[in-house]
Amino acid sequence: MILADKVIGEEIQHLGARAKIHGRRQYILREKLSPYAAYQFRIAAYNELGLGQYSEASPQYNTMPDKPSRAPNNIRGGGGRTGDLTILWDPLPLQEQNAPGIYYRVYYRRTGLEKHDFLISYNKIKNT
Repeated sequence: MILADKVIGEEIQHLGARAKIHGRRQYILREKLSPYAAYQFRIAAYNELGLGQYSEASPQYNTMPDKPSRAPNNIRGGGGRTGDLTILWDPLPLQEQNAPGIYYRVYYRRTGLEKHDFLISYNKIKNT
């Protein structure tokens, strides 16, 4: 399966010279891959006459984990007893968690108070 075609990599430069390791070329794909994901690569040469055949697929390589890529959606609340409030949100999909073991931290403040007066719920709320 080809995830992206014609993705241009950035050639790695070392002290102004092109990087070669034992006669091999190196390229880096900046901000093209998702964190905490597995990838395989294939390479094809091309020139002004067209694209050649693809190489065999590489072994699987994993990108490093990172913080979640966005905040949860559809935050809502209501119900409960006097003095209580149930807060609900849609959990982040797996592809946007970017690491194992995601938890949520709830920040809250009474309406009308300054923004810096948010309180924190220190309970670990697991993604389920």
